[in-house]
Amino acid sequence: GRELFETEPVFRDAVIECDALFKEHTQEWSLIDELQKDEQNSLINKTRIAQPAIFALQVGLNALWASKGIVPDAIAGHSVGEVAACYASGVLSLKDAVAVSFHRSRLQQTTAGMGKMLAVGLSVEDTEDMLSLYEGKVSIAAVNSPTSITIAGESEALEDIASVLEEENIFARFLKVEVPYHSPVMDTILPELKTTLNSLTPEKGKIPFYSTVTGDIFEGEKVDGDYWCNNVRNQVSFKKAIDALDRDGHNIFIEIGAHPVLAMSIKECLDEKGRRYGVILPSLR
Repeated sequence: GRELFETEPVFRDAVIECDALFKEHTQEWSLIDELQKDEQNSLINKTRIAQPAIFALQVGLNALWASKGIVPDAIAGHSVGEVAACYASGVLSLKDAVAVSFHRSRLQQTTAGMGKMLAVGLSVEDTEDMLSLYEGKVSIAAVNSPTSITIAGESEALEDIASVLEEENIFARFLKVEVPYHSPVMDTILPELKTTLNSLTPEKGKIPFYSTVTGDIFEGEKVDGDYWCNNVRNQVSFKKAIDALDRDGHNIFIEIGAHPVLAMSIKECLDEKGRRYGVILPSLR
């Protein structure tokens, strides 16, 4: 990202525009300063900084691809990625998208340390059976592929689950995050999030937006405060969204982010359908 900022004017201009809009919300930190800090001094792992940084990087990459003639026929975003996806599809103005990014991350930061997230190699059905023993403490945070699930919630409960899965030689790995996203903990921030984002003015959009809240194509005009509450609290239905994109004939996927963390999940979704086609490309590594 730093190299692109220095060498690609289109990318740099997009990030600078994001930085200016974030400054309308806070003077406590500068997006560009945070993106350019060395690892020792970086606050990039703090939710309130990480999400705006991810957003700006995605906006910059979208602009860079477009400058080279690469424009998507459809767009989907994974959890926090839906903010930039809604901007890129024309559902939200950049100003509104920045507001969502800022307030979503600001409020989620207040829940730091209240739980953990665990990636597990289970099916949805097996995960639901296991979580029935931890009702109200742990929930499915994301369904990324047929056997790639993320769960989130109380730390002690997740530690128990990880121990059981390890004994059974089933994949289980804690994510390096400070917030238990898409867990019952998120319920505490939803009223303020909805109130804060009630002034959004979403539009139909120019490019079809596939929601990972509903798992299918979604009407842009309905991406309001209620939608973002669902985005924060409900599980990420990434697999359903990829299945819907596949159903509608989309078979070339470009991941817009710092690293292709979802490439394998996309491949697993296509493999389940017996697809022998499907090109999955990274923007950066």
